[in-house]
Amino acid sequence: MEHHFSVEQARALLPELVKESEQLIEVRAKLAEAQLAQQRGEASEGGVPEIKAFEARLHELIEGFTDRGLQVKGIAPLLLDFPAEIEGRQGLLCWLEREPDLSYWHPLETGFMGRRPIPE
Repeated sequence: MEHHFSVEQARALLPELVKESEQLIEVRAKLAEAQLAQQRGEASEGGVPEIKAFEARLHELIEGFTDRGLQVKGIAPLLLDFPAEIEGRQGLLCWLEREPDLSYWHPLETGFMGRRPIPE
């Protein structure tokens, strides 16, 4: 059974998720740089092993989110959804990297384009 988050539970997780998202952003950038260097034939001594290490770390960070019941909808930018019940219906609380707070949700059927403010 899927875990559902209350708005309060999801917001309580946010400081921890922000720290982890900053790590993901850093690893994502390093991976992109290493891949570009390899494509250009400018790869450092690390080359493929370095790329594999960055990919493994990226997957580890993503698993950290999913292991807590979050849905990772994108990694560039990082988009996390928290299964929830909002106004009596199934929906997803939605957080996009670098947003200062968890302020949006969307019904299951609308996705990111259907984002709307969380009712207070």
